[in-house]
Amino acid sequence: MTEAQFVTLLHLRAIEWANWPSFLSQLYFPLALAFLPWEFVFSIQVFVGLLWCVRRYEKPDLGAAITAAIWVGRLKWLVAVAGCLRPFSTGHPVIGGICLLWPVLAGMLFFGGNVGVIERGVVSGIQSRESVAEKSGSSW
Repeated sequence: MTEAQFVTLLHLRAIEWANWPSFLSQLYFPLALAFLPWEFVFSIQVFVGLLWCVRRYEKPDLGAAITAAIWVGRLKWLVAVAGCLRPFSTGHPVIGGICLLWPVLAGMLFFGGNVGVIERGVVSGIQSRESVAEKSGSSW
């Protein structure tokens, strides 16, 4: 991996990490919205997003971000289509539309965040692991 590729990967994963609950919601929100009251689902999503604002800078995890990016990228549209079936079939077209478009809408549910701080946290975590490995004589 070149340095430019690493910087791009780091930046994209930091953006996702800054809004982790919204990013991960692409895997559960359409299904939850199909079976639970919309007020409950939206309020839980906003509440978890606000809680994440406190936690997001503590220990950014590049491995978790990469794994989530792979799975969310592969499954988000499948979940969105599966989630919209019930609302559309029961006469709730607005809820069905939200379920179907949630992979796009989740990116708009943004609670801010300093991506640069997250990037530096990831890099410092990598550097601290490398220094521990060098001191112990093991390789990654």
